[in-house]
Amino acid sequence: MLDGFIYGEFEKPSTHYKKEILTRDFADFLSRYGYSVHIPLIKSASQKRSSHIPYIFTKKQLYKFFMAVDSYPLEGTNNRNVLDPVLFRLLYGAGLRVSEALSLQLKDIDIDQNVLIIRHAKNNKDRLVPIAQSLTKRIQLLLNTYHRFGKDDTFLFPSMTGNRTDKSTVYRRFRDYLLMADIPHTSAGPRVHDLRYPYINKIRTFH
Repeated sequence: MLDGFIYGEFEKPSTHYKKEILTRDFADFLSRYGYSVHIPLIKSASQKRSSHIPYIFTKKQLYKFFMAVDSYPLEGTNNRNVLDPVLFRLLYGAGLRVSEALSLQLKDIDIDQNVLIIRHAKNNKDRLVPIAQSLTKRIQLLLNTYHRFGKDDTFLFPSMTGNRTDKSTVYRRFRDYLLMADIPHTSAGPRVHDLRYPYINKIRTFH
């Protein structure tokens, strides 16, 4: 029963480790008071963590980055000019992972409540993500124009074939915008994932 509690099927080893510590400490407490208990082993200790330090954009860099996204030359062979201004603001403003943003379908958008439904997220659980009113307005405009004939299972940020956009496409475009914004890219970043950090940046709004 204890192992069933500790080792959830869809949980990461770091979660298992925290539960091992918690139940071991509680078992030690009971043992000191004379109870005969099973003391779990600590076997899920995390391995060496990544040494990568998130890249923190300056206010000027963020301004130039979003200006680059908004002013990218029109291309008739893809939909980046329509989708990317919303996509990258969503990554920045809502703190989503790229995979979470690309998996969003029209049924996952609650315009009235300013909420996104992230399905099968961490630990295979759904979660609700509130978004700013300014971002909701951008999504609403996208729904009313680009997705006016979309169905519930239509991806919010689809490829030109209507399928889920590949993450490599987002990474490649991110590099394009960095170049246009004159933001150096090195082995230390910035990465597209760095748009999520830190949350203190979220006080800076780019409409």
